[in-house]
Amino acid sequence: MTVKVIIVGAGKAGYLHFNSYLKLHSQGAFNIENVSFVDPAGGPGPDLAPLLSKCGRPVSFHTSMDGAAGAHDVGSTIVDLCLPSRLLAESLVAWHALGFKRFIVEKPFVASPARQDVFDIFDSSQVVMVQNYRHSR
Repeated sequence: MTVKVIIVGAGKAGYLHFNSYLKLHSQGAFNIENVSFVDPAGGPGPDLAPLLSKCGRPVSFHTSMDGAAGAHDVGSTIVDLCLPSRLLAESLVAWHALGFKRFIVEKPFVASPARQDVFDIFDSSQVVMVQNYRHSR
């Protein structure tokens, strides 16, 4: 199986998720074909930079979702949201509006019960929630 992924957030959580993808790839679980990061800083955070320098995989960076979205097929790409809780619902809605349907979302996920659009995405898409680990390395 080939995995294409957009990791939204190039900080600590983005580092942890990318490292997990690399480990799964090295164990033969799947092949990583196309990885993009989206982060307003336009580059890797201090945790991610050393990993990128030794991973040997091409990775692209974008400062906005439009750049990354244009480089990926919406039907076969996982959007991995590695953002602060307060940004997750809006980001999920925005990526879904571009046509993406496969998501990994960091917990805790916070959305008002009045946000029916968010709950509709959970019903119509593949959304996997992962628990963050405060003491991960």
